Amino acid sequence: VTTPPPPAGQPAPNPTTKKGSSNALLYTAIAAIGAGGAYYLFASSDDAKALNRKVEADEREIKQRLQQTVEATKARGDDAYKQTQLKYDETKAKYDSYKNQVKDSVVHARDSTESLYNEARSNAERKAAELKAEADRKAHEAKQGWFSWLGWGKSRWQRESTKWHLHLKTRNGLVHMKSRRLLGM
Repeated sequence: VTTPPPPAGQPAPNPTTKKGSSNALLYTAIAAIGAGGAYYLFASSDDAKALNRKVEADEREIKQRLQQTVEATKARGDDAYKQTQLKYDETKAKYDSYKNQVKDSVVHARDSTESLYNEARSNAERKAAELKAEADRKAHEAKQGWFSWLGWGKSRWQRESTKWHLHLKTRNGLVHMKSRRLLGM
């Protein structure tokens, strides 16, 4: 094959000679790559077995750690539950104590109120009885006054003794009432 001449004004190209193609270099490279792959394959099979054993050992260790973590978490959960139960029991005991104190206070207040009511009632009844007795006495004296004008009255001694008797009766009632107060009845 001839090459066309170069255009005018340009130098001529260097003539190159074609050499014959040789596939020996290619075959040598393929053989070297194959030998390296075979070496890697046979050498790495021991590494693969060792790596496999290491993976299995790591897997067992991870399972063991996971089991320990699960047990530790359960133990912490049980401890937290027990502590919560203790706090609940303490709080319930305090609540019951306060409830009983309030209940006792209410019972005491009720008893005190009933006592005061009964005392006020008895005082009112006593005062009413005293007022009624005083009114009856005054009415009796008024009747006696009219009757004495007419000559039908009692003697002065009898009137004074009746007056003195009422005074002692009233005095005894006051002493009795004060002694009940002092005794807390």
